[in-house]
Amino acid sequence: MKTTRYEDSQGDLKEAYGMMIKSWGRIHNVQAVSSLKPNIMKTLMVHVSLVMFGEFGISRAEREMVVDVVSATNSASIEPLITHRPFVERTPNHS
Repeated sequence: MKTTRYEDSQGDLKEAYGMMIKSWGRIHNVQAVSSLKPNIMKTLMVHVSLVMFGEFGISRAEREMVVDVVSATNSASIEPLITHRPFVERTPNHS
């Protein structure tokens, strides 16, 4: 699948990649596939942020576990958005 690398990005795409790096520390492949449509990439980033960081009845760690189980069930090899260990280490109450 054709994507645009960060080093080759310009304009809206460079801005979207910059937001991703600032928020998540890297550009995840699952997001990079939308690099040909930066407006879609930004929309997906907002969606993922709302799902992972919004107020719901389960903790962030539990949400990430759901991602892992669904990925394993679907035999997907997607990277977790953020690994569980650093999240737990930087979260005082682990929830």
